[in-house]
Amino acid sequence: YDEIGQLTHSKSTISETGTGLNHDYTMETTIAGYNTMGQVLQMTQVTVDDGKTTTEIDTIDREYNARGQLIHSKSTVTEFGAGLNHTYASETTITSYNTLGQV
Repeated sequence: YDEIGQLTHSKSTISETGTGLNHDYTMETTIAGYNTMGQVLQMTQVTVDDGKTTTEIDTIDREYNARGQLIHSKSTVTEFGAGLNHTYASETTITSYNTLGQV
């Protein structure tokens, strides 16, 4: 956490279990900053899943509407593993939410 109690780093191991499913992976998140409303501006997320590492890095500050809902984000995603090594851009624009605040 930072000096005002905002999360800056977390690492979790996720276990998925069920019929025909017994799977673990890790997810590590680093938050680079917050705006004055306490909303994440930029973060990096690294997922390691069965020899495949996916890294998603925000390339611009996230944008929020007046209700505090995410409306725009842009990131670079890199996937690396056996026989896999590629990078692509991902951009999300949310144009509306319903009355329940759902996309």
